[in-house]
Amino acid sequence: MNKIYTIGLTILVIILIMPVMAIFVNLNWHTIYEIFTTYFILIGRYAFNTALVAILTIFFTGILGYTFAYIITIYEFPYRKFWKIALLLPFAIPSFILAIISIEIWDTAGIIQNILRQWGIAVTFSVRNPFMAAFTLSVSSYCYVYLLLLSFMGRELQGMITLTQMMGYNELRCYLRIAPIMIRPALISAGIIVAMEVLGDYGTMKIFGVSTLSVAVLELWQGFQSIEKGAVISAILVIIILITLYMNDKIHKKLQYNSHNMHNKLLNMPKKLAILCNILLFFWLFISFIFPLIILIYWALQQTLTAHYWYEYSSALWNSVWLGLVAGIITLIISLLLLVPQRFMDNNAYLLSNLLQLSIKLIKSCYSIPGSVLAIGVVIILGIITNFTGYNVALSIIALILAYFCRFSSSAIVSIENSYKRIAGQFDYVSLSLNQTQIATFKNVHLPLLRPAMVSGFLLVFVDVIKELPASLTLKPYNFDNLATKIWFYAHDERVNYIGIPAILMVMVGFIPVYFIIKNMEKQ
Repeated sequence: MNKIYTIGLTILVIILIMPVMAIFVNLNWHTIYEIFTTYFILIGRYAFNTALVAILTIFFTGILGYTFAYIITIYEFPYRKFWKIALLLPFAIPSFILAIISIEIWDTAGIIQNILRQWGIAVTFSVRNPFMAAFTLSVSSYCYVYLLLLSFMGRELQGMITLTQMMGYNELRCYLRIAPIMIRPALISAGIIVAMEVLGDYGTMKIFGVSTLSVAVLELWQGFQSIEKGAVISAILVIIILITLYMNDKIHKKLQYNSHNMHNKLLNMPKKLAILCNILLFFWLFISFIFPLIILIYWALQQTLTAHYWYEYSSALWNSVWLGLVAGIITLIISLLLLVPQRFMDNNAYLLSNLLQLSIKLIKSCYSIPGSVLAIGVVIILGIITNFTGYNVALSIIALILAYFCRFSSSAIVSIENSYKRIAGQFDYVSLSLNQTQIATFKNVHLPLLRPAMVSGFLLVFVDVIKELPASLTLKPYNFDNLATKIWFYAHDERVNYIGIPAILMVMVGFIPVYFIIKNMEKQ
């Protein structure tokens, strides 16, 4: 049995590393020389824009996520429980949809500037710049920072802030100086997550006309009809990501901290400050969720829904849902097949244990690889298969599922792994000592305790698949569209009125899992 499992793990490791390895195998010195000579200035601009947008996005998301998590964690004020959930609503709107709305509202030919001109105010400015692109990306990406810090602060910060205030420090100094130092590991992790989101974003950057490395991958691949040129940029991105992950591990080893688990009562916020806080939180919710939703509803009402468009929208919705379900189920099964045996692993099974740990590390790091990079790797692999078999699988559902599996498996495995760490080993010993098999122990002991984490992991994968754009855009079969690609093509054709209905469907489909994720987090 162990031999079969070892062979299966080896195959899984090969599948995980094949898309990335295919990129490096496909490199040739002629293309590399051409990229770094003929396109040197262009690549430099791509790299500069990527670094600039990453720094700005980390700055914006850090301020937003940290401030909101600090307020919710430390203070008691009216409607606090509502805001704890409501601040996650912007996560349901993909950033490229927010980018489309921003362009239509604020750009040179947008609604605001046209109104100002009608009033006789001569004003012309463009929002197609890295600053606006970073802010738009931050509107949805700050939710990652908020969720991570909310969980961390709940364990580490509340009691310590109370102690520091008893020592005479005021609340502003706690917010600006003390709290950031105490949660440095979580802040660094949040910054790394946001940086990975920037490196992997294609839709938002493309809409704002900001040329980043992720955009360069598809531009060089499709614009120059050269997958080799796209592979060179993909290799650069992979190297940057691996260096970033390595530095993150080194920093975390140095920044060791002790868990205090001090759960004091929340601090009561003064009445006037609570009113101001509610007003500011509502203002943020309005500009980040309510206003974009109003614009989408307005666009939807402008469209005459004929039978043709009803069929297109329903087909795109169905394709998004079933792709999300299939990807979620596959990643959930793979996660359990990796984590459950590791729980019962014999200490003498060195080879199997090392393979398990390698597989889990690879899955965790795959989330950092941009969808456009994985798309190139998958196309190279399936292109080789096509040459051998004669059947074109390069642009097929198989390619999409493989890309989704490589990209989003970490969401499920991290959720279940964290939950497994909270299950005491004594439960296993007691169950096994009562002559229960390992399967019976998993079914009767682990499964009930893991169920909330399994649901959260599945839903996270489901939401990510629905919102994923570059891999879906490049790997989808002919005449096959999901909600993300349908919205993209309408935006590309400047048919914004047709964006409303599929965008609202995407927000609705994305919001339902987010709601259940929050509920499962509360259970855990």
